[in-house]
Amino acid sequence: MWGALLHLAFREREEQLTAEELRWILQVRDALDVAALPYTNAELVQLAFISKGRSSEAVSRLQKILSWRKQYELDAISFEAAFRTFNRTASARGAGNLCAMGRVRSGALGVCASYSDFLPSKMVKQHAFKATMGVFEACSSSLADVRRGVCLVAECGKAGFDNFSLWTELQMASLYVKGYPIRINRIVVVDASPMVRALLRGLMSALSSKMRRKLHLVGHDEFLQTYVANTAELPRFLGGGGTHGPSLVNSSLAQWQRLLLERAAWNARLVAQYGERFDKLSG
Repeated sequence: MWGALLHLAFREREEQLTAEELRWILQVRDALDVAALPYTNAELVQLAFISKGRSSEAVSRLQKILSWRKQYELDAISFEAAFRTFNRTASARGAGNLCAMGRVRSGALGVCASYSDFLPSKMVKQHAFKATMGVFEACSSSLADVRRGVCLVAECGKAGFDNFSLWTELQMASLYVKGYPIRINRIVVVDASPMVRALLRGLMSALSSKMRRKLHLVGHDEFLQTYVANTAELPRFLGGGGTHGPSLVNSSLAQWQRLLLERAAWNARLVAQYGERFDKLSG
């Protein structure tokens, strides 16, 4: 009984904003309001955390998101449709993009992809951007998960030139490098071939030193021992006991949709506690 009570107390503490975090939120809120940009309470928290209260960075990130929504007509397609289409068209097996894999050992949610099946030449930005931002939203469904960030895992055991495009990777990296407000906990590349390692060197030159330190190249055994908390939730392309093919698309989509509902509930709690746009707090 005491263990359950301690766990509940810890969870409640995880969902409490600190005085410093509240300062960040107010600083960013005021800047977004001056710029007349739309946002939800959850988005405000994300922008404040990722920028640590740096108003100009927060404004720039939100402006990028809004420009992508307009440029790629992201509001014209649902997350589910984008996710299914991205997997159907940009994967040789019709699955393997933005897959759920449960939590890694650090506690962060994991998002994995099979680069051995990825078809960058078939990727449509509307589908890829909408699906990726939807998954990032799902991985930011609580204060604790916003703090933890997300772990990105790429399986590259059989990846060839048809599966890897430096231009495509730079485009997708722009989503989280000074773009969508999500903390990247780790980027783990599993079983990278010499070709993939060479191409990654080109990608790394475009990343900050901080982001480069988060990029880990590991073998399959090291990946399982260091990062995987539950192999039953791991897709089969990473050696786990999870689903594959169309079932993997369905199971991943179900997890992301469940987390999106949790995100909506979290946003509602923020509104109830702090008001819309945190207007119960003085500036």
